[in-house]
This record gives sequence, C-alpha cells and structure tokens, in this order.
Amino acid sequence: MKIYSLRLEDPLAILGHLAKPTTNAQAIPDAYNKFITVLTEALEQYALEPVTIELHNYADLETCKANNLEKNAQYLNFDSQSKLGISLGVSRHFDFLTSKQLGITSRPAFAELDDQINAIIENHGKTFGIIEDDIYTGGTLRYMLDYLNNRGITVTSIVSGISSTKSMWWNTEHHGFSRG
Repeated sequence: MKIYSLRLEDPLAILGHLAKPTTNAQAIPDAYNKFITVLTEALEQYALEPVTIELHNYADLETCKANNLEKNAQYLNFDSQSKLGISLGVSRHFDFLTSKQLGITSRPAFAELDDQINAIIENHGKTFGIIEDDIYTGGTLRYMLDYLNNRGITVTSIVSGISSTKSMWWNTEHHGFSRG
C-alpha cells in the first residue's frame, strides 16, 4: 500500500490571485476544499494499486510522514530536509543556462549514487521503503524505482507528499505533465 500526504496550503493565498476582485471571499476556500476532496478521491480510485491519501499542511509534513512509516522497516529517504530513515542524496540535474532538466544525479556533497547504494546495501541489505519529499511530476521517483530495482533492491512501500500548490497541465506533444 502506498501512502501519500497531500500538502494543503491557505486557499486564499493560493487562489486569491486567480479570482476576480468581486468574488465572494468564502467561495475561494469552498472551491479549494471541493477541489482537494475530488483530487483525493480520484487519486485513491484510479491509482494502479491501493493508496491512502492523507491531508496535511507544510508545517506538519515530517510528522505526517513519520506517522506513516511501518515499524521495523528500513527506509531510504530522498528528502534532504528530513532526518527520517537512511539519507540517499539524490537530486534532479538541470542545465545551468536553460534550466532544462538533464536527468537524475547525486545531490551535492553526497557520493555518486552507485557508491551511496553500495554502502547502503553493505550496511543495511536490499529491502527498503522509500520516503520522498514531495511529488510534482513523479519523474525522480520513477527514475529511482527503476534504478533501485536494477540494483536488486526491493521497495516495499512509499511514503510521500504530493504538491497541491503547483500548476500543471497535460502536454499532448510530450504525453506528460508540464509545469505551469
């Protein structure tokens, strides 16, 4: 079972710039709450495997994730801001001039991914859950799941946040999500 934490923000701060000045102030939080309800239900209903979606705000993200970790399980943590589990320094790699994503690499100040994984396997074995910071497109998580699988690591669960504050749209040319 995958457990995702959907991060909620102040709906007036997020949606206020989108609404007309004459919009009823209560309409924005009501619309946001309805959107979150529909989004949560859709994620749970249409996931390829059973998932649980829990709602939280940014301040309680770490606590929310900690509460969802299975006792006696080991976790690889992709979140550099978190102290949970075993840190795996993984980061997206961008072109400095164009900001185009080039791939996935090790995080600055961490060893190369292969070296990190070798040390983790040697000290902790090959079965882990994953702690991801906040899923936006899922690209880092998909890449790392393939990478870990190719290294013989079994992933038993994923505990992650899902951003509800970044705009996205379907890009038919690339058949994927793009940042708005």
